[in-house]
Amino acid sequence: MKFDFQVVAKIRNEINSITNGNRHISLTDKKDTPYLNWTVLEIQRLASILNMNIWRKNEKNCVIGGHHVPAGTPIAAEMSLIMSDDKYFDNPTEFDPDRYSRAGKSLEQQVIPFGLGKRACMGESLAKAEIYLVLANMVSRYDFSEDPSAPIDMTTSTPDGVMRRPKTYKMILSMI
Repeated sequence: MKFDFQVVAKIRNEINSITNGNRHISLTDKKDTPYLNWTVLEIQRLASILNMNIWRKNEKNCVIGGHHVPAGTPIAAEMSLIMSDDKYFDNPTEFDPDRYSRAGKSLEQQVIPFGLGKRACMGESLAKAEIYLVLANMVSRYDFSEDPSAPIDMTTSTPDGVMRRPKTYKMILSMI
């Protein structure tokens, strides 16, 4: 995956069409920024820090994928596999915020970086709000460019661990 400066330009245009460059973006603008929302979803889908969900133990004997799983067996869902399933995501390794405009809400429901159900992250609402505001306000105030002395490598340093983190990279931010 490569950093996509065209995505930044699309987000900035969407934000400027709402704010006219006269104010900061706020959470009340979220309904009017579909491309920004799709970009956040796509970032969370491809770069979710939680590779595997919390371990649980099944209470009863069961069969998963044709395999008998005895009661008390530790089980965890590998989130990165769920969010890169080509059954739901065409070209799942590609960064493509527009995929959500083509597929609609059903595809958005497949992006689950915070888990599901009663054991989902309790800070999900706050995290989503902060991600939205930080990304929107940074894109509206700064130009991003690659540092020519250090090309950006968008692969993760821990692709198969429980937690993933990006490799260190340099980027140049210039005030607009």
